[in-house]
Amino acid sequence: MSEILFGESDINTENKVVLLPDDNKFEINEYEKMLFPQEFELLKSVNKNKEQAANFVIYDYAVGKLAIAHLPKNPTYLDLEKVGGNIAQKLKNVEKICCVAVKNAIAPLKTEDAAYHIALGFELGSYSFDKYFTTKKASEYSQIDRFTICAKSATKEKYADFAAIANAVRYARDLTNEPAN
Repeated sequence: MSEILFGESDINTENKVVLLPDDNKFEINEYEKMLFPQEFELLKSVNKNKEQAANFVIYDYAVGKLAIAHLPKNPTYLDLEKVGGNIAQKLKNVEKICCVAVKNAIAPLKTEDAAYHIALGFELGSYSFDKYFTTKKASEYSQIDRFTICAKSATKEKYADFAAIANAVRYARDLTNEPAN
């Protein structure tokens, strides 16, 4: 299982997910301090061609991966949970990921609540039931070791309710996937 952390943006993380809103008023320069220069240039070019961009795109470059998640105007918590699920599914071969979002990217939602919903989507999206498929040990499967969400006010203690929901859903999925007898 992946470790979920909440904290400040770490520019030195090689693999990042950036939330990019579909809003003409959004100022892209707010991300400049949080990204490497080549990541920021890539983000600016993607922002110019919003009509052509898919909802979740991954770019490889020399240092690591930059994933850009396009959010609709006025995103909901469900939209953020879908982003978390996409991160878990599409970046599962990466060891460490940092999810970066500036406050204006997720307006009108609170940054703290948005971080919890992204983490919940990540936990639910990273579920896999492979108990009967192979003889591999759990440690041999590729998974994200550490998922950091950059939100200053979010804490693991406040995330406990969401973690309980994720554990309950995983338990229900396990029961569903087990044989009936």
